[in-house]
Parts: sequence; structure tokens; C-alpha cells
Amino acid sequence: MLSCALHASQVVSQQPEVTESSSELPIGLNGERGSIEDLLVPLRSLEYQEVKTTNMPATLSLGELSKGQASWREKLESVRVTFDYTLSRVIKTPSVLERLKSGKAVSDDYGILLEFQIKGDKVYRTYKQHKSDIVDKKKTGLPVVYATYVTAFDGERMVSYESHRSIGQIYPQKLDELREHAMWYFDHLSIPTGRNAEIFRETVYYLPVALATPDLYKVQPMLELVDGFPCHVVLGPGDAIWIDDKNGYAMRRRVLFRKSNANDPGCLFQLYASRDFVEIDGIWFPKDCARIDFGTQEEPDEFRGVLKTVNRARVREIGANDVSDEVFTFQFPPGAQVIDLINNRSYYIPEGRDKLDEAIANAKPIVDGFIMPPDPAVMKPSGNVRNWFVWANVALIVILGLVFWLRRSNTGRR
Repeated sequence: MLSCALHASQVVSQQPEVTESSSELPIGLNGERGSIEDLLVPLRSLEYQEVKTTNMPATLSLGELSKGQASWREKLESVRVTFDYTLSRVIKTPSVLERLKSGKAVSDDYGILLEFQIKGDKVYRTYKQHKSDIVDKKKTGLPVVYATYVTAFDGERMVSYESHRSIGQIYPQKLDELREHAMWYFDHLSIPTGRNAEIFRETVYYLPVALATPDLYKVQPMLELVDGFPCHVVLGPGDAIWIDDKNGYAMRRRVLFRKSNANDPGCLFQLYASRDFVEIDGIWFPKDCARIDFGTQEEPDEFRGVLKTVNRARVREIGANDVSDEVFTFQFPPGAQVIDLINNRSYYIPEGRDKLDEAIANAKPIVDGFIMPPDPAVMKPSGNVRNWFVWANVALIVILGLVFWLRRSNTGRR
């Protein structure tokens, strides 16, 4: 999979010797220690991207790179993207084994299909497991059907729907996890998502903040080629960023080192590699993204800097500034049970939308989290239900009359 993955099984027994002076340096690939500049060199040989040095001098300052990044962000009003996310686990470190044992980690070959449409604070998301085309030959011979989840927030309320259970829920506020899966793509644009988005937006992990911090971040003297494209290289504390100013100031690559405390020199943490860019409305979007994770301070020494996991996001469809507000108002399908946590009631969606008000009027109340039986005094049978009862009573009378007539006839014959 990756060239350095071949070393993963050997790293435990081939750790570099650590001296008192070297222990003050950051940890890089496979436990090697050195300066950030030196530790970036072996990372050029990883797959997914080709990185080469050049003799071309940098032409832009940090402030100019910052303005270039700000220009496309000001253009972006909405975005829609559908992508396949896959996780490939290269090695099971102790922390991974512990999470797998407790059920907090996904399987080694996990994959889902995701769709996001985002416009300001409004979000629409669908996801389903990636292996929906697998055929279960041992049991039924039919394709394995995986659940599809839909979530939407229209600025005021959030709704979710689970297709496999045909259950929908209405929430009075946006839940944090709505954008959680978006990180697998939007982190490559340095657009914070998920429950910690507002926190990250105030830190140097957010690219505009890093580029606006000249006392920490510096443009390197020479350009480097990333997949053949000349990029300005910006270095900061435990952070290296490659920006392509000729193609929308896109971030093609980023390497992060992680510190456990103020005195920790840091450890190789993540590598972001973005490829196959497409320009839409003056904004450049990657279509093939990989986030490569390495063992850090949460692992024993022998696993630090060792490649653990490759997270891949491959775009099927993407668009910008063309998202309609209507997409955020999700309509539950007929037959779905709706659990309304705003009005504390539960009801089923009828076949005709003209009957929805009646279904809501006959909803079961939700009290202390439990769905209660409806109040008989409030129940108002629909016209169809009333007609059914009338014809049922007529039929019953006819049947009883026929039985009575047959008995009288049999008695007369005797």
C-alpha cells in the first residue's frame, strides 16, 4: 500500500538508539529523531504524492499567501460533495487494539459513501456503508443491504432518518455529530467541521490563522514540486504546508507533528495529501485525498512515528455555490414513524400528504422519553376509517341475518 508500510512490522525491533541529546528532537517516520526539516525528507517517498526539491526561489510572502487563501474562501457560499471514505489499517497498535476490544474503533476495512451539502449553518448529509454491492452468496444470494442515514439542519431544527428502521426524528437544535464525517474531505481544504470546529477555527490548525501568524510561520526560500506543481513551503512549529499559488492557492500537502505537553519536542502525527484538483467557480477542490496517521505519544515508544492508518476520500461528484435551500427541508417518506422531540409526539407519515395534519392530530404523546398511548377523547377517525366501520357493520348484519334464516329453514324441514 505505502512504501513505508513495509517497515511497520520491523519497527518494534529496529528502533533507533535514543541519546540524551537526541531525545530533545521531534520523532519522525519509524521513530527517527531530527529537526522538522530533516524529518520531512523521508516522507517524500510515501505513495499518493510525489515531492521533489527545486532550485526555483519562492516569490510570495506569507501575507500574500494569506490573501490568496482568503480570496477563494470569500467566494465560497455553498458546497456539495459526494465521496467514498475508506479506512485501511496498516498496523494494530496497543491503543487501536484497546478501542477495537471496547467497540470504539471501526473494522480494518471500513468504508462509507457520504454526501454533504453545506450552506452557511445549514447542512444536509447522507451516508451508507460502502459495501452495498456485495452479494451474500452463502445465505440468500442477494445483495447485502446496508442502512442509509439522512440528516438535515435547516437553520432552526434538525431531522434524521434511518431507512432500515423507517424511523425519523426531529430535534430542536443542530447536534454536533451532524458534520462529524465531513472532516474526511473538508480537512483537506482546511475547513473545520464537527463538534470542535469553532475551537479549531481559532488555532493555527486552521490555515488562515497559520498564514496570519508571521512570528511562528515562515515561507521557505525554495519552491518544491508536489505532483509536478510548484508550491510554496511554509514551516511552523510542528507544521509544514505546501500551497500552490498558480492553482487557486490550494493546499496540496500538509504534515503535522503532535505535542503531548509544552516540553514535548513532538511526534509525527498526520500527513494530508490532496490530488486531482478541479476548478469550480474559481475555487480549486481536490478529488483524491489521503490522510495518513502515525503512532504518537499515546502509544509505547516502539510504535511512535509508525504508520498506522490510511484514510482515503475519493470524490464522485462536487459542486460549489449552487446548493438550494430546499434540500435542507427533508420530507419523511410514507410509512415512516416520526419521533418529534420538539412537540413531544410520535406519528406515522400517511400515504397522502393531505392526510398529514390528521396524522399529527392523532399523534401519541411522548412523556419522559416514552411514547404513550393516545388520548381516546382526542382520536378522530379519518373518513376512510369511518367508512370501513360502516361497511363492516353492514356486512356483519347481513351475515347474522343469513345465519338466522338458515337456522329457521333447517328447523322448518324437521
